[in-house]
Amino acid sequence: MNLSLPRDILQEIESATVWSKGLSSGTPCSLCHQKGVSTCKTPMGRLCVSCVGSALKDEAETERLDLWLVAQFKEALSYSGSFRWRLTVLWRFKEVLQLTSKRSPSDTDNLMVQLVRNLGYMPPHPLARLVRRAAVDACVALGETILPLLLKMCAPSPWQFYSNIVRAAGLIAPEHKEVRALLNKAVQDPNPEIRGRVIGTIYKYKFPWVKEMLQTLARRDPHPAIRDTATNVLVDNWKSDQSSRQLDLLPKTAAKPELINKPPLSKRPKTLKQKEMGKIVDRYYNADILKKIYNRYLQPFFNESANNLKKADLTAAFALVYSDKESFQKLLSSLPEDVSKILNILVWEGGKHDVKKFEKMFKSEIIPKDANKYYSGNPINNSYLLFQVSSIYNYRGYEYYFYLSDDLRKLFKQYLPLPKEANLIPLETIKKTDFVYEDNDRVVRQIKLWYSYIKQGNLRFSKSGDKVLKTSISQMAKYGDIKEFYDSNGLEYLRTPLIIDFLRHAPQIKNIDSSPQSLKQLWDGFFSGSDFNRYRLAELLYHVKGGYYYDPQRETRTRTSLFNLLKTIPASQWVSIENVIKYCACRDVYLEAVDKSDYSLYFNKEYTTKYHPSYEKVRISEGPYQDVVTAPLIKAAMFLLAGFGMVDIAYNLPQNDLFQEKTNEYLSVFDGLQYIRLTKLGAYISGLTEKYEVKFEEEKANIILDERRLIINIEGKDILKTLALERIADKIADNHYRVDYNSFLKECYSKKDITQKVKFFKDEISSKPPEVWQDFLDDILKKINPLTPEKTMAVYKLTPDQELISLVAKDEILRKHIFKAEDYRIVIEASNVKKVKKRLGEFGYFIDNI
Repeated sequence: MNLSLPRDILQEIESATVWSKGLSSGTPCSLCHQKGVSTCKTPMGRLCVSCVGSALKDEAETERLDLWLVAQFKEALSYSGSFRWRLTVLWRFKEVLQLTSKRSPSDTDNLMVQLVRNLGYMPPHPLARLVRRAAVDACVALGETILPLLLKMCAPSPWQFYSNIVRAAGLIAPEHKEVRALLNKAVQDPNPEIRGRVIGTIYKYKFPWVKEMLQTLARRDPHPAIRDTATNVLVDNWKSDQSSRQLDLLPKTAAKPELINKPPLSKRPKTLKQKEMGKIVDRYYNADILKKIYNRYLQPFFNESANNLKKADLTAAFALVYSDKESFQKLLSSLPEDVSKILNILVWEGGKHDVKKFEKMFKSEIIPKDANKYYSGNPINNSYLLFQVSSIYNYRGYEYYFYLSDDLRKLFKQYLPLPKEANLIPLETIKKTDFVYEDNDRVVRQIKLWYSYIKQGNLRFSKSGDKVLKTSISQMAKYGDIKEFYDSNGLEYLRTPLIIDFLRHAPQIKNIDSSPQSLKQLWDGFFSGSDFNRYRLAELLYHVKGGYYYDPQRETRTRTSLFNLLKTIPASQWVSIENVIKYCACRDVYLEAVDKSDYSLYFNKEYTTKYHPSYEKVRISEGPYQDVVTAPLIKAAMFLLAGFGMVDIAYNLPQNDLFQEKTNEYLSVFDGLQYIRLTKLGAYISGLTEKYEVKFEEEKANIILDERRLIINIEGKDILKTLALERIADKIADNHYRVDYNSFLKECYSKKDITQKVKFFKDEISSKPPEVWQDFLDDILKKINPLTPEKTMAVYKLTPDQELISLVAKDEILRKHIFKAEDYRIVIEASNVKKVKKRLGEFGYFIDNI
């Protein structure tokens, strides 16, 4: 789950009072739809403990623990620590311990003690159980390192603390002598909760002593649920031993083996895994769909007709098959080849996939041709009902998408072999492409020029101020000697805008130079999220329209994923982009430049009515996010990295057979990408190599200011210095420039522009210029705004009436308040206008326009 909670909600969930209490809650969780569980009110609706925990875990994964103090780690695990920070430290405890051992080794033992204490964290809050579970996982991850401390701190009260120590120790070293003794003692504890948790700890082990322990529980435990659970574990783990199954494993009071199939499926004993699986199936499939799938695939497993089964029985049947690897493998072998392949795609790649894509891919009829496309029911062929289905309605009718929920994908991944594309496969040779771009370290020589060109203010923007003008893009490409990816087909300027957009959001760096180190400094700040705070990866998705909610944590997580992906690419070897995309999908790499659930996002798709061609808005949140957002983002990011020399790319003109934007043959301008290859520079920037040097002769030039005249001479060649001179001077000969008021003030439209240009002169030309130049600069600043508006005076023009003119000239009262100006104009103080108006009225002059 990728769910981001606002900061104020993260604070609110700390209080137990905002949570409903279990069965008293009438409202189910808004995400997983569980009922009868504690929920907390959020902007996304009421969320249960499990969903809030998933959101907190997402937050924890992006937290910069390297910036924490050791004291903060200790505070987080203390009784007064918040749930958010406590869980963050527990979920990443190994990392916390490593950081602490480097900074303050003496505190590591203290942290371990605090970890064990959290096994019994017992405040009256729904999230407390999540804390205890995280503490168990942290102990198990540490392994035998923490085992002596667990055994030393073990205490019978509270029982949760005791049972969690037993569980952690049992999972770490079940064969350890003291741990065996602890398990034997716990299995005899009068509290059935503790005995049940012992079963949950040992059920996967097939040691003889485990079998004996389970047999004792199955036969003699006073609690029926404990007996049933122990029996089911025995049957599952030793089911190949038929004699044991009939004589030894079942409790003496159990029904005879031949009667086990008699109760309805829903009434038969279930393992914990089967119960959990049943909940998942019940949540995602209705009874009608379950019957169709049962009749198509599951009936051979059971001697019962679907017509005689209720939904609870069907759910139980699915749970039995889905929760057992051997049964699931039999199910897989019975699936048609295309259904099996689609299942693998949905499990490993995730997301929603257009049914028409699969029909084209496998030449199958998934939706019958005679199906009513305007009917809102489910027309999917029964063979494909294993998959969850969503639909979108548009003018053509319904469009259908296959997907699997994350919990089903997680389960099926345990049974399905990892696809070969789940690893990046280096290629010895690649197919011929129309273009290959290899930077060969040119970017190292150019980065100072590009960075300084932009930071010196050479870019020109549209009136709205958010878009760089095309003329400015072409000018930078010329001065920066930028080699473009394409040279025609309307894609002439693709690399330059990528460079501009990246560098104009870069932080101010003093003394940037043309070196791999400067490039690494820039990209380290980008990948870590510490710099480039106004840069948005979503801006690479040129085809995506609509306003989107910006989440800085989502941006940082996606950048981190790109950085980790870059480090994974084999150095100096080609890899296909399809392999990279599938690798990210199979590994669930977090690449969400925009929110999956944002309904306002869309792209324009052409369609033609019988009247005229038009565009249809395709809502991204309802459709295949993977194909429309994730894949284009990966391709765009690779073009961006290629623009800075970190990868080589092999590509064609853009084309997309699945989706197209408007009248284009592609969805994204980056759809032509075929192969990528990590360069030595990319390996250095990503941290795979520690050192990288590029040797070249840097352009050098000296600017000489004439000490008597406003004349500048330049010796040598330096594009940046030439550009700087062109901003303030007129070229009068090769290497000679003249400065005057007009040349210096060009493109200055405000006082701020002038002061910035004077500062530019001091920064880029000379910080201590000769006297004639300093006088000139001082004069420029002194002459700003020589005219000051007089707000207390008003100017009027008299009508050419001789009598009026004579009156104004001779009347003592009027002469007292009026100042004469040229060409029948008079000046009156604003406070005296009413007096003049009244006096003129006494002579018959009516005035209503002032």
